[in-house]
Amino acid sequence: MLQRLIGTLERLLRAGQQTAAERKAGEFNEILAEVLIGLRQGESFDLAALKVKARLTQSYPGLAVLPALLPQRDALKSVQCFGLTFKSRHTLSATDRRFLKATAQILHSAAEWQAARSEDRRTLSAY
Repeated sequence: MLQRLIGTLERLLRAGQQTAAERKAGEFNEILAEVLIGLRQGESFDLAALKVKARLTQSYPGLAVLPALLPQRDALKSVQCFGLTFKSRHTLSATDRRFLKATAQILHSAAEWQAARSEDRRTLSAY
């Protein structure tokens, strides 16, 4: 009787769980949507980047987001891409690493967009 209950509960648990990749994909989409909404509403890139970094540090306590100035020391606890280093106090899973790389790409793309927008403004003001 107990074994049957345990089996049923385990099946229920498996059916209700998302994989880590699915959870991170959902979180990535939320971050991306927030950045898009903010930028469309005229939010500065700096504020959008600050919000993304704050969200990351909430999701990953002990995570530092730094400019990639030095080579990464601990490949298990850090990820370096798009000019940023994500350094954690804890070991990062493969899913975590993919998520952080994708988030770095959002920050990088938004920075490029901001730079292009600033250049357009300078060009227009020159006329």
